[in-house]
Formats: sequence, C-alpha cells, structure tokens
Amino acid sequence: REPVRRPDLADVPQELQSRVTGASHGNLAAVREHVGRDARLSFSLSSDDELAIEACAHTGARPIIRYHLDQGAPLSLPTAVSLGDLAAVAFWLERDASLIHERGAHDFPLLWFALLGEEKPGTAVEMAELLVMHGAAPDQETMGSTTLHLCAKHDVRDLAAYLLEQG
Repeated sequence: REPVRRPDLADVPQELQSRVTGASHGNLAAVREHVGRDARLSFSLSSDDELAIEACAHTGARPIIRYHLDQGAPLSLPTAVSLGDLAAVAFWLERDASLIHERGAHDFPLLWFALLGEEKPGTAVEMAELLVMHGAAPDQETMGSTTLHLCAKHDVRDLAAYLLEQG
C-alpha cells in the first residue's frame, strides 16, 4: 500500500530480463538463481512488456509470486486475486471502484485470476463473488475465451456453476 520504487534496470540486458520473466511462469529454481544474484531482477520486464510478477500471477505460481513480493516486487490487483487475498482485493475495490476493470498480463480479466487463486475448494467462488459484487462481468473474455472456458479446461466445477448462475 506504499508507492512502488522500481530499481533502475538500464544496465540489465533485455535478454536476461526476458529470461527471468519466462522462468517466473513456473520455474522457482531458475527465478531464485537469477534473482539471488541481483534482487532487482524481480522487477524484470520481458521484451513483450510483461513483468516477472505478472508472469507467475497468471499461471497461479504462488511460491514464485511470494518470492518476488519478498524481493520488493509490486502487488497488483490481478496478483492479489491470484493469491486469493480477499482482504487486499476488497480494500482496493472499496477504495477505487474503477479498479474492477483492471486487466492482468495478456489482457486476462480479473475473474481468470480468481480461478488461479483457488488454493482450497471454494476460494475461487468466494473471490468471484467479491469481484462480481464490485461489477466484474461474469462473461468477460479475452482472446475469445471466458473464465467459464477456463473452468472447463481445469475442471473447476464450483466456479463454473457460480458463473452460470450469474449469467
């Protein structure tokens, strides 16, 4: 809840930043290896404009998210949703209702991140309820797919049922 102070990465090759961001999709060992040598790399930005922490947020790689956060990387709303952090999400949405329209990496809607944030049964539905209560559209899509499509792909039936109930 403090302003983010991004380190200067002008001396870090773009290829290395892209490698860290790529590893952040799911390879904690590689992330630790790179960031362990230079903590600034948690702020890496790939050549296609994706932050390292955004990479692990949209894949639901919670250990990597937490590692980047421990290094000072910023916690965005999509990342908080991916972590299943109901308190942080409620805080932001109550503070600024327009944030419900925020989209994550690759233009994924917030409801996608709710599915990724399911650590135990029912938590995705709880997050989805919070998001829908604040105005998230249940049928919001990106690249022709909705969260319902993602639920079918990952066999997340309770969230799928909730989304169908919401239209």
